[in-house]
Amino acid sequence: DLEILKERRLRIEAENRAALLRQRHNEVVQENYFLQQQLRRAEQQKARQPPTREEVVRQLAKFECAPLQECDHQDRASLKKKLLLKWHPDKQPSCTHASLATQVMQELQNRAEWSW
Repeated sequence: DLEILKERRLRIEAENRAALLRQRHNEVVQENYFLQQQLRRAEQQKARQPPTREEVVRQLAKFECAPLQECDHQDRASLKKKLLLKWHPDKQPSCTHASLATQVMQELQNRAEWSW
């Protein structure tokens, strides 16, 4: 009889632990669902926002430097000269364009591909 009572007590304790674990699991699943919704909303909001000027400059410099990776030394020098002429601030039609060109030139010259 004592063995049976002991086993019943152990079974009840195990069932209580299992119920607590199920409850915690449901809480974690619900929290995960809310976090995924938050992430989706944040990604949608970020997708709607226009890129910053710095992001545009960085992408322009990356795009302009991409061909430098595939050039030999002589072609690289020629391409760099063309880029210098293209993005030279004094060659731009307005102050706004000159400001952008200055930023692009600085970003170009800071890229690893430019130094090769």
